[in-house]
Amino acid sequence: MTETGDEAAWLVTASGVRRRVGAHGVLIGRASSCDLVIDDEFMSSQHALIRRTSTGYELHSLGRNPTLVNGEQVEQIALVESGDRLELPGAAFTFLVDAESRPEVDAFHLRVGADRYRVPRAPFSVGGSRHDDLYIPELPPAGLTFFTAGDALLLEPSEGGFELDGEPLRAEEIRAVGDGQGVVWGPVHLTVESASPNARNATTNMGDLAVLRRVRFRYLPTGGELELEIGRESITCRMSELRCRLVAILLAPPDGFEPGEFVPDEAVIPLVWPRQPDRSHYDLNTLVHRLRKDLLRVGLDPTRIVERARSGGGTRFQLDTATVLDVP
Repeated sequence: MTETGDEAAWLVTASGVRRRVGAHGVLIGRASSCDLVIDDEFMSSQHALIRRTSTGYELHSLGRNPTLVNGEQVEQIALVESGDRLELPGAAFTFLVDAESRPEVDAFHLRVGADRYRVPRAPFSVGGSRHDDLYIPELPPAGLTFFTAGDALLLEPSEGGFELDGEPLRAEEIRAVGDGQGVVWGPVHLTVESASPNARNATTNMGDLAVLRRVRFRYLPTGGELELEIGRESITCRMSELRCRLVAILLAPPDGFEPGEFVPDEAVIPLVWPRQPDRSHYDLNTLVHRLRKDLLRVGLDPTRIVERARSGGGTRFQLDTATVLDVP
């Protein structure tokens, strides 16, 4: 069984917490660099890897002590199916392929004149180059890129000059768009249309931020890791060192500011670049953009997580009063 556009694979604990098995798989072990860390003396530093292949999902047993699938020991590699029970030292999971956990593949269309074009889950480029997925000669090459994240549709213009419902868009600004919204470049008008009842207007698999139960951040030997518990789902994002500094500052801001509040650029910039006084708002904008790309890469809508003040000059990590923070 392979994962398709409307399926997601999970490792589910007895309490219902889920860890997605993404494109790079999930590495389980005692080492802090693993995707799923189990603190058990019988767990190897890298004990098991579960990953998707062209033939289905495979469990690779890497540790000294046994790994069991439905009570049977895995010698090296075993195929796993939805509903299988996985047992490791100090942990047990149910492997689940959930066909209802992702929106339909054709959740959004772009209307250009009388024609409609489906936006697939993969990045979809619209522009004036014949290399673009949707070629419109009046647009600049790769002028717009559309992404899907959860049940949201996001767009990113490559340069200024585009407008979203009459509001100018900055170059490389990632924005969520919903049913009926229009993008304009000179004579070109594109309208976003929902093709699925599961698609929501400018929302994500995060839904309301009240479902953001926990935010866990930790540094790794190279870079760091951000883990978000959203409802029953756990999503992990790995980041470079500079992006880690920014996240750490927003989650544990300097005196006078609380987590979830906008932190002024004047307070953030010298903490991110402590020995580089020439750094500016432009550098911070670029860093925020790259952090948002990291979040988008793991299927999250970054506009609902890291927010820049519309007037500029401040950044915040969007939280709710019920969100639990686990920050060193």
